[in-house]
Amino acid sequence: MLDACFRNHRWVSLFFLFLLLFGGMATQNKANAQVQSDEIEKKLTEANALYQNLAFEQAIEVYRDVLLLDNSREAKIKLANCYRLTQNFAKAEYWYKLLINEVADPIFKLQYAQVLQSNGKCDQAYSYFLAYAQFDVWGKELAKGCENNTIEYLNSKTDDYTVSPL
Repeated sequence: MLDACFRNHRWVSLFFLFLLLFGGMATQNKANAQVQSDEIEKKLTEANALYQNLAFEQAIEVYRDVLLLDNSREAKIKLANCYRLTQNFAKAEYWYKLLINEVADPIFKLQYAQVLQSNGKCDQAYSYFLAYAQFDVWGKELAKGCENNTIEYLNSKTDDYTVSPL
């Protein structure tokens, strides 16, 4: 009888030791999560301040840091805008493409179409301008700019204008 009692006591002791160890780890994980959450919030606040002050190049770096820690929709939106506003259209295209698949806001279709057009992808931009036109008739007007590859025409070297001394 004493043996059975001792064995039960041993199992109870092991059980409490297990709870103590893993309960402490859970508490530590909660503390680490809170620290990381605070760090994300601090970085996001810093990036937003840079964004508001039109320091887009600096904001890009901080938004990228935020996205390394968290899949923040706000950081993605602002990062895409920063790339567009600094005329880094290739990177803006990447982020807007992610956003049009994640966020229902039609403005991202417009912005995606604009960066596609800036990147010389008028055939793709055309369809996104038309998709945006479902929300704003201006989208149809913008799509017309892609019908005749207006961007390519404007960027071509034509003899329409000559410069000469007066």
